[in-house]
Amino acid sequence: MIRYPEGRYEGEVNEQGEPEGMGVLEFAGNDDHERMIYEGEFRAKKAHGKGLMKWREGDKYDGEWAEGLRHGQGTYYSKASTGRDASRNQINILVRILVLSNA
Repeated sequence: MIRYPEGRYEGEVNEQGEPEGMGVLEFAGNDDHERMIYEGEFRAKKAHGKGLMKWREGDKYDGEWAEGLRHGQGTYYSKASTGRDASRNQINILVRILVLSNA
């Protein structure tokens, strides 16, 4: 397990000990973006590939990520509207995630 100011990471790492491959980042609960957990693929310490992000209010995005942003095909589930938005690109809400500092 690796601890960061943003939360804790558990999963695969590269030679430098940074998140790379499959893993889970649990946020500390004080995140400005109200993120709770990201489960999926990482590259260069960022969400990259397929993954699922869940927010405190119940929203979630299940789909593709690139460089820490929603990108490609995926589905955003909104608890507030009880609906879902299937998207193919990052035109909708851009979610900047997982730019982890070296702690």
